[in-house]
Amino acid sequence: MDTLKQYDSTDITHYSCNESGSLSLQTSLHFLKSLVDALPDNIVVINSAGTIQFTNKGWEQFGNSNGAERHYSWAEYNYLKVCEAAAAAGDDFGQKAVKGIKQVVDGKRNSFSLEYPCHSKRKKRWFLMTIKPLKIDETTFFLISHQEITKRKLVEERILELSRIDPLTKIANRRSFDEFLEFQWKHCKRNKLPITIAMIDIDHFKMLNDTYGHQLGDDCLKQIGEALHKVTHRPDDLCARYGGEEFAIIFGETTAEQSLTVITHLLEDIKKLKIPNKQSPVSAYVTVSAGISSIVPNNTVQPKDLIYESDQQLYAAKANGRNQLSVKADFKNKH
Repeated sequence: MDTLKQYDSTDITHYSCNESGSLSLQTSLHFLKSLVDALPDNIVVINSAGTIQFTNKGWEQFGNSNGAERHYSWAEYNYLKVCEAAAAAGDDFGQKAVKGIKQVVDGKRNSFSLEYPCHSKRKKRWFLMTIKPLKIDETTFFLISHQEITKRKLVEERILELSRIDPLTKIANRRSFDEFLEFQWKHCKRNKLPITIAMIDIDHFKMLNDTYGHQLGDDCLKQIGEALHKVTHRPDDLCARYGGEEFAIIFGETTAEQSLTVITHLLEDIKKLKIPNKQSPVSAYVTVSAGISSIVPNNTVQPKDLIYESDQQLYAAKANGRNQLSVKADFKNKH
């Protein structure tokens, strides 16, 4: 097995001073080890079999402070096998790491990088792992660095979160709705479970804006958003501002009949807000109309078909006088 040569620092020629008093490095493993130890990254060197040959102080300190086995020497500890064990347990990042490391070791690529989470019980953490070949004499080793990128990832996470939130109502926006629907659709299709969408529209919202101004119109949208948020507290549910005065709710693992109670109570809760809309022919206070449709996803329909059917039910509720809901359960045909 190829291993790095173990040096005794007493056999190493250290620095000498030149006439100006500055250090001139001849050959100093001690100096290089100190230099690598001073780097902020956690560094490990492995051989082609994955066995650890060298670690810097950052690597050792991080391992010891995070529950890793304490080694007097990390020699003979196999980095690759740890990644393979994580991959076998279903860890997606472990699978990517194994694939990338082996490609570098086999000479199929010059380097490989992977961003991965390593959260503790106290805080979120992310690292950037990079592996590159390291040739010493005629033997090739592989240097792996782990750079902490938590600050950047937290900023990115916040920006992404903001990009998915409607700035006025503070609930999910259309982008977030589409992503969540795609996820829930695949989940329900895989498990043969129903999924329901409720499309909700404020009745005669233009009259409210024309009568009271856009500031009250914005306040109305905010209050409707809060009302929707209160009834979507399960992980499988999501409420969103779909566009303008139209809202939508996704109910995962839920039939249309099961969602009826929630939407019926929602319509009543909105009435109780007593948001004025005196010009509305329906009521002196704001009301909403709702269309509900559900299906167990299959190969003959797409998420857009469920949205379309829910919209059709919303139009039916409006055509029947508004301030009500219309339901179609388990539609079959693709539009």
